[in-house]
Amino acid sequence: MNPLSMNEPPIDLTSSTAWCLRICIFLFCLFVCFFFFFSCFVIQSRQNLVRDGSVVRNLKKIVI
Repeated sequence: MNPLSMNEPPIDLTSSTAWCLRICIFLFCLFVCFFFFFSCFVIQSRQNLVRDGSVVRNLKKIVI
């Protein structure tokens, strides 16, 4: 048993201190969704612009 976990109060999502946790989780979900759609967009752009190598190189510079 961890003594630190015994001293911590249980997380109450209705308290005002939990708004930071809610906002962090919400922003993390937004970031994951944005990254997923952005990666799909980059993959589609690479498939559509295979003939233009300079555009693909510029996309690689932006992503990396």
